[in-house]
Amino acid sequence: MKNSLTVFNASNINHKLMEFSVNKTTENVPWDEIKIFSNEKLNLRENYVFHKIQDNFDRWRYNELTSQILSDYIETSHVLVTQYDGIATKKEFWTDEFFNYDYIGTLGYPKNLITYSYDLFHEEVQHNFEEKEYIQKLKESKTWIPSGGGFSLRSKKLLDILKNDENINFWIERDRKSTRLN
Repeated sequence: MKNSLTVFNASNINHKLMEFSVNKTTENVPWDEIKIFSNEKLNLRENYVFHKIQDNFDRWRYNELTSQILSDYIETSHVLVTQYDGIATKKEFWTDEFFNYDYIGTLGYPKNLITYSYDLFHEEVQHNFEEKEYIQKLKESKTWIPSGGGFSLRSKKLLDILKNDENINFWIERDRKSTRLN
């Protein structure tokens, strides 16, 4: 399969920000398709494929979509996952070298602060750390876990693995699981 890119966004909230995110991203990356999963159609500058989702589309359904279902909808070699707060803004930062990877995402949580639950992690941070202490621990951390899946590049190969590997449970945060398979 030749290198090709789908720009993907899924949400049932913040439609104007979704529009901004996709419009800005498609100005700055060499895309082939745009796939939108939402409860209402968007006003985009480019043509796109629309997939209707239910109004109660929450983070669990998002995780299911991105780890178990998305593979069925992607026909390109890679998908660029965007969200209203994850946007490609600089054309000059794109390189076709990115197609050599199965997953590229932002730095997430320092390994020494991870708990098994995203919610517990944030609760722990809120209750156990003063802001200064927390910021210092972030700066000192040497190992980061990729977890910025809201703005990430994923290969079709990875999507197929996430969908078909019975050892992967989509209820576990997809970013943590997919970046720690080996």
